[in-house]
Amino acid sequence: MRKPTKFKSGCYTWKIYWSEEEADEMYGKTDTSTKTVTIYKCKNDEITRETLLHELLHVVMEDKAEAVFNFDPDKKEYDKEENLIRLISPVLMQLISENPELIRFLSKGSAK
Repeated sequence: MRKPTKFKSGCYTWKIYWSEEEADEMYGKTDTSTKTVTIYKCKNDEITRETLLHELLHVVMEDKAEAVFNFDPDKKEYDKEENLIRLISPVLMQLISENPELIRFLSKGSAK
């Protein structure tokens, strides 16, 4: 299956960069200023897919974490957004992977 290289979120077109650099401490990163998601090379496809979902959740949370958690992003506080996404992404990935009919229904919007 071809890896996606871009996606739309809000009024922006984001790029997905599939790095040849091996994953070290992190498997991916999201840069909101350049609207780029980088996924580092990993030999485990499940980790790669879950990492992409994890980074997409960062895109979803862009500019929302401040309102939800009521914190100042300029203060180097404990990253509540990262913690929330780490908790949600594996379970959401399982839900998506194990329920293709549900996902097709949600993406197409029709019940047959």
